[in-house]
Amino acid sequence: STEVEQALLEDLRNRAALGSSALPSVSFYTFINTHN
Repeated sequence: STEVEQALLEDLRNRAALGSSALPSVSFYTFINTHN
């Protein structure tokens, strides 16, 4: 659903802001793009 994707994107931004936690976020970002 759109709400789920928005929640994931928001989580990605939070992880990216932490710096070292940005790498795992790339996997989620790729998953979202593949899912679409």
